[in-house]
Amino acid sequence: MLADYYDRSKSDDFDKTFRKLYIGKHPTAAWSSFLVLCFDFSLIRAGLDMKASFNSHINSVLKEFLRTNAKFLGNPKFGREINDNSTGSLELVLVSS
Repeated sequence: MLADYYDRSKSDDFDKTFRKLYIGKHPTAAWSSFLVLCFDFSLIRAGLDMKASFNSHINSVLKEFLRTNAKFLGNPKFGREINDNSTGSLELVLVSS
């Protein structure tokens, strides 16, 4: 819920989500002002393919982040940023954004 409060891409849902709460009635100056990346590391499968699962999850989240936030990033043409090395992908996305 904290991510939803600060996530700029969810600003259209702010009132519906927070209107009954104190923070909805008294929002801070930072509400809906950040581009938020949310990783759920519990989705990474342990075992022999853990590295592949990790890379897949990170890259999936990065692709969704770029799609969701494209209008805030000037609608860039991302392509080379996402590759098999999720650490490299994350670095490129963060530097490009």
